[in-house]
Amino acid sequence: MKKYLLLFFLFASANLLYSQNIDEIMKNAIKAMNKEALDKIETFVIHGSQFIAEQGEQIPIVYKIKRPDKVRIEIEYMGNTIIQAYDGKKAWMVNPLTGSKEKRNLPDAAKDQILQIFDFLNSPITKYGEEGYSFKYLGKETIDDKNYITVEMKDKDNDISTIYIDEITNWFYKLATEVKKDDETNAIEYVFEEKTKVSGAIVPSVIELKINGNTVMVFNFDEYEIGGVLEDKVFEKP
Repeated sequence: MKKYLLLFFLFASANLLYSQNIDEIMKNAIKAMNKEALDKIETFVIHGSQFIAEQGEQIPIVYKIKRPDKVRIEIEYMGNTIIQAYDGKKAWMVNPLTGSKEKRNLPDAAKDQILQIFDFLNSPITKYGEEGYSFKYLGKETIDDKNYITVEMKDKDNDISTIYIDEITNWFYKLATEVKKDDETNAIEYVFEEKTKVSGAIVPSVIELKINGNTVMVFNFDEYEIGGVLEDKVFEKP
């Protein structure tokens, strides 16, 4: 009985230690990605592509980004260039596939979708310490023979996600959450499969989007150009 009590005490102590050190876990992860170096980069031009599994198509994409909140996305499809942009105040787009090259404003809700590229660059771990977000140590999980620290993240809307952090490198690996719509619940995963180093910071090069365990989309960030001049007019609707 003493042996089992000792094992229980050691197990409980280990969990308590991790729960008390969530601050250390998150700060180590932020340090591993070198957020300080990433924050110093004011502009990005990212050349890449988006693979849509259902269609089996690889679509070229260029992201033009200027801190703190300007984004222009250029999508090449069927010989046309589709543009989505946010100029810091309004979102707009032009889509020649609709039969018109008119540049039209988008609803406010489109802003979050366009600015999602910042979430990809920063990863969810950088929300640590931000007002309205809370984090809690959950435990460990093994995926493909690698050990990951799992952390619960609750955002400003009380939506809960699970963050996976590589136990060895402290790099962010995956965000998993559930999205409910009507009577249906879907498991959503953003898996940061591959990473690269840009100006000392660790940034994603491949992000896989899975729904209910199936790959539906893969974002490839092949080439990063950083620190160049991007005038505000690049993001403004002409």
